[in-house]
Amino acid sequence: MQGKLNYKQKLGLGVSSISALYLLPTVVQGAVQSNTTSFTVTHGFGTDAEWDIDGDSNNDFFFDVSSSSYTYIDLIFGGTRNGRGVVRANADTRSGNIRVLAANFSVGPTLATGYNWAPGDRSYYTMIYNNIIDDHFKGASIGANYFGFRFDIGGNNHYGWAKVTLSLAPDTVVVNEWAYESTPDVCIAVGQTTGNGVAGCNAAAPPIAASVESTTLLALSGLSF
Repeated sequence: MQGKLNYKQKLGLGVSSISALYLLPTVVQGAVQSNTTSFTVTHGFGTDAEWDIDGDSNNDFFFDVSSSSYTYIDLIFGGTRNGRGVVRANADTRSGNIRVLAANFSVGPTLATGYNWAPGDRSYYTMIYNNIIDDHFKGASIGANYFGFRFDIGGNNHYGWAKVTLSLAPDTVVVNEWAYESTPDVCIAVGQTTGNGVAGCNAAAPPIAASVESTTLLALSGLSF
């Protein structure tokens, strides 16, 4: 008759069982940083706005509002700013496209099939033009819209999302809130405001918000002590 396993034997079995869980994403001890300090850019009111995502006094993106007879509001990055791109779809063939994203879309080094990082061909992206939602902002509509971005901190790419509200007459973009992952090259889910991101994007689901403890893994293996 087989004797009852002691603690060390069970622990050994637990480690073997854990190896079967390799498909779980690797959780990185970073932290999602969020900001709800909204600001508004409106055509005709001289409200160009620099956007410092992480509050380090280095500007990342810029909202450029036209001062001419025709109207536009552009999102600009590159050059002396630390913005490094926005998410667009492969089907968005026009230069300067931004793609509206759904909640839980994973923004990071690897994107869901059918999406890619812009730019490469352009450093400004029009959101509103002559009292219409511009065709460059794919999927956008009057009201709330989400998009993904990446920017540089200390030579590393960090990933985030922003919520903007669009309205017309006068043409207006309100940046309502945004969030980013403080660890470089780690994904964040659109809408995520707390927790930790995941290394190696799982573009079909939001990142896990908390560390997986060893006791949880042992429980999953069916062992108890």
